[in-house]
Amino acid sequence: AEREAFKAAYADAEAGRPLPEGELLDRLGGYVLYPYIEAAQVRALLRQGGAAADAAAKRFLERHGAEPFARPVRRAWLDSLASRRRWNEYLEVFATARAVDQTLRCQALEARIALGRLDGLVEAATAEWLTGTSAPDACNPAYDWLRARGALTPDLIERRARLALAAGETRLGRWRARQLP
Repeated sequence: AEREAFKAAYADAEAGRPLPEGELLDRLGGYVLYPYIEAAQVRALLRQGGAAADAAAKRFLERHGAEPFARPVRRAWLDSLASRRRWNEYLEVFATARAVDQTLRCQALEARIALGRLDGLVEAATAEWLTGTSAPDACNPAYDWLRARGALTPDLIERRARLALAAGETRLGRWRARQLP
């Protein structure tokens, strides 16, 4: 019965439907997977955005930040902050993230550009550029920033083309090679 109640509450939380908090805590408060319901509720709030969602995410991560079920909450919060261009908050939350992918790293680069935190930025953006695979769209602002400063040299373009070819990404390799003088 507890498992069935959990599954129903989790589905409601994922869908963003309000849950009867007092009743839910009485039935499932001690259930080992209860924090997953809380995480789903916070992720649903983050889809709406706003200060209440930010506060809920912050409280949740303060309590459960080191737990595996907190990673999707942190990711959702970072995506929400990036979509709202809340760059100071983004960098604060990003600093506590353990597992980050290229999208999150590039969003952090965009945040630094927007905030004028340029120390070491050329090197960090170049490191994201030097990949043999197609980069996520989140990297475009950092790449555009490099290009505008003349930092995407023919050497870097050639290196990326070679990385792409070595990774079997012939289309990307050929496209980058066409950018060479």
